[in-house]
Amino acid sequence: MKTKNVSLLLAAGLLATPGLVSAAENWDAAVGQVNALTTAVKAQAKTVAAPAAPTPARDHRQQNELDDALLKETGRGNIDQVQALLAQGANPQTERGDGTTPLMLTASSDFADVAAALLKRGAFVNTRNNMGDTALMYAAQAGAVDIIHMLLSAPGIKVDLGNTDGDTAFLFACGAGQTDAVKVLAEFGKSDVNRHFAKPDEACLPYSLEKSDWNTAAAVLDAGADPSAPDLYGKLPIMTAAEQNQPALVDKLLARGADPRAVLYRNDVLYFALTCQSGPCPGIVGTLIKAGADGNKVQEMCVYYNESCEITPLIYAISRAQVDVAQSLIDAGVDVNGRDSIKNRTALGWTTYLEAQEAKEPATVQKLRQIEGMLRSRGAQP
Repeated sequence: MKTKNVSLLLAAGLLATPGLVSAAENWDAAVGQVNALTTAVKAQAKTVAAPAAPTPARDHRQQNELDDALLKETGRGNIDQVQALLAQGANPQTERGDGTTPLMLTASSDFADVAAALLKRGAFVNTRNNMGDTALMYAAQAGAVDIIHMLLSAPGIKVDLGNTDGDTAFLFACGAGQTDAVKVLAEFGKSDVNRHFAKPDEACLPYSLEKSDWNTAAAVLDAGADPSAPDLYGKLPIMTAAEQNQPALVDKLLARGADPRAVLYRNDVLYFALTCQSGPCPGIVGTLIKAGADGNKVQEMCVYYNESCEITPLIYAISRAQVDVAQSLIDAGVDVNGRDSIKNRTALGWTTYLEAQEAKEPATVQKLRQIEGMLRSRGAQP
């Protein structure tokens, strides 16, 4: 009996406790204390709460259903359904087979409230799809200015990322003619406004001019675009603006440092103003000469029946009976006695010659006589 009680005391760790050994003079008393302690421990154990059962994990099929529904509803812009799906555990970073995310779908359709909900749930702003496109690129292409602002405010946003072709969000906006998006991205300060498209290999400024997108061209210039960036064929922005009769852009380009004497092949900027596609551009002609263009340069511009193709700007205006352009040139101080390089005729000589050639066209003859009067009043020689 004593051996059993000693074992119990040793197991309970009580035999090594001096106070207890001294207090218990006989083995029965010690054993009683052990039993009392054992009962107390068992009672305390009953009061400890059992651990909560783990929440059952959502199975793979259920998660896929939620994620597929989220992709569908974000594309539709259904904010109520989107919020409900996100609350149920739909993944805001889920992807379609091509890598497109809900945020990309939302940005491409300009659903600002849906974009805000996705961003609040942690949607990644720099994710790329299989083509390397980002949500910011989609927003830029759609002109979704509110979403662009949201994305630019997101921590870690990378504004100048290029897709697999190298095109950035800024170029997406430019290519789509989204002037407001161009302005926002440029003002943010991290977009390279002189970066070239992959196709065509040219910057936003010449591309916009080529597409007759005057507003975007002006916005890009204001953002610091190179005013001398050529298009694929070497034509400079000031040449295109002059040729397309865009006086405000010509003024802006000159103010940004464009060269009014620049030459493409054998023709200068003034040639493009003289051959303006929308008709005479007298205002631009005068502006260019005042800015330094050579108003007396003999260059390849064909006159009546191709009799001479090396003439002065004034002779060219006379050959087209362009009274306003001739007046602009004369007022700008060009040489009224300049000659062509083949027939060696002066401006006045060409006027009288053409009056005879156009005798059956009274309206044209009348214009030529107006120009003749201007020339004679300035002392022109035949």
